[in-house]
Amino acid sequence: MRCDRGSELRADFQQYMAENSIKLQYCSVNYPQANGQAEAAVKLLKHALRQKIAEDPTIWWDLALPSILAGLRFSTSTTTGFTPAEILYK
Repeated sequence: MRCDRGSELRADFQQYMAENSIKLQYCSVNYPQANGQAEAAVKLLKHALRQKIAEDPTIWWDLALPSILAGLRFSTSTTTGFTPAEILYK
């Protein structure tokens, strides 16, 4: 997992990660480009929101968000061949 040393990284969280053999990689808070996967996800989400709002300008972004996130979570990744939901819940 890549993170920016945020406040969510308390000792209990770090212990959980270690117990489950999940490696933490840190990136700079001042250089978000270092976290390419998160930046790519944000870019994809922004694009989807813009499309949804362009289709229906009367919709509020927070009402469009759940359906967009569901679409992203249940779309098969070309890299892994699985959806994020499949990877998370297997």
